[in-house]
Amino acid sequence: MKKFWYQKKPLWGVLILFILMYYSLITGHHNERDVIQLFGAGQWTLIILVTISSAFMSMEYRDNTIVTMLYKSSNRFNIYFSKIIVLVLYSVLLSFCGAMFTILEVAFSQQLLTVNVLRTLLFNVFGTFLYSIFIVTLSLLLISLVKIDAIVIVAGLMLGFLGATFSNILMSLFHNWSELIRWNPLNMIYIVNQLSDSKYFKYTSLTNVELVLGTVSYAMIFLIIGYWAFKKRRV
Repeated sequence: MKKFWYQKKPLWGVLILFILMYYSLITGHHNERDVIQLFGAGQWTLIILVTISSAFMSMEYRDNTIVTMLYKSSNRFNIYFSKIIVLVLYSVLLSFCGAMFTILEVAFSQQLLTVNVLRTLLFNVFGTFLYSIFIVTLSLLLISLVKIDAIVIVAGLMLGFLGATFSNILMSLFHNWSELIRWNPLNMIYIVNQLSDSKYFKYTSLTNVELVLGTVSYAMIFLIIGYWAFKKRRV
């Protein structure tokens, strides 16, 4: 964990999150929907996570610190899983910062934070957290396969900005196969919004429970394949 924070990039990630949320605040409509969506914190968190995750793992290989880890512990799964735990905890920190920024902004602007708005906001935070696990496991899988963090970052940005659009196109083009296609991994990005806004069901064709199960299942699949790639990778 110390080594993670020693990179300084995680601290920059938190600072960038605040800057982007503030930008969304001053350029948005400042309505209830903006508050529920944490002024875009969910989207910004995912982009930051992709960048930090790929940089974190690639640095281990670039600086040969992974060799030291393998010398101290021959159990590669423990090493790989510990990276995921650190990054998931970092995603919790980002989600907490996003929620606190939103609550403080509402308090200072003297808006009324109703129980319903707060409950919906928490659903949004939970959805972002689940998708963060999806993103972390996918990022480490990709960096273990392609070994170039820039490619992983670009892939992550495309997923964040275009993933939902591609999923909708697939479901429209292959309507007869929609029952199967709705489970495609690109569709899971909607968990960030759907838990707090049921209207997104028309895009996903998945219930909230199905969306949660799908996101967690893909995270497990990415974890298993990612560990396999990490185990086979030469240091």
